[in-house]
Amino acid sequence: MLLPLLLSVQLDQLRPTQFAVGMFEVENKAQEICGASATVDQKKIPIIYGPGKSIFLIDRHHHAVAMLEICGFSVAPAKLEEDWSSLSWKDFWDQMIKNGFVYLIDETGHTREVKDLPQSLREMKDDPYRSLSSAVRDAGGYNKTDVLYAEFQWAQFFRSRVTLLPDTLPTRPNFRRAVKDALAISRDTAAQGLPGYLGP
Repeated sequence: MLLPLLLSVQLDQLRPTQFAVGMFEVENKAQEICGASATVDQKKIPIIYGPGKSIFLIDRHHHAVAMLEICGFSVAPAKLEEDWSSLSWKDFWDQMIKNGFVYLIDETGHTREVKDLPQSLREMKDDPYRSLSSAVRDAGGYNKTDVLYAEFQWAQFFRSRVTLLPDTLPTRPNFRRAVKDALAISRDTAAQGLPGYLGP
């Protein structure tokens, strides 16, 4: 099989490779997607075939959740990156971890095991620090990068340094204040190993 292969997938059959999304970012994605078929067609979801006819989503989780949960799409255009359906489960997860295709830190910042990953997009949790991370990126705190799960690495960095209430909305003063605080420390040398770091 020549890869990548373009195809369509059922969104409710996709298995996530991370525990959480930032729901504020999901809502922002939905504003771009709902009713805009051209935008949807341009955003191919990267997938990997796993054992037992499983289909794993390895990026664009926010995009996929917005399509399914808010915009009401059932099918999405996809790009097959790898076909590892012939591997054992152990070998499959070894390959996934080796290639950086899975992020095993949950919405509370704790490391989990692959067996704990949600089985569907609807089971994913909200991580408000992931929303904070994307807001800081959009405000110029760090560069957008192709590194997988870069925003989650920044979310983890901010988690122990910035106070953010779980129910804080992006339009409220508390969230704006948190973004301001996070922007101030995004240039700190403690963050220099993170993807997209801009320097002091």
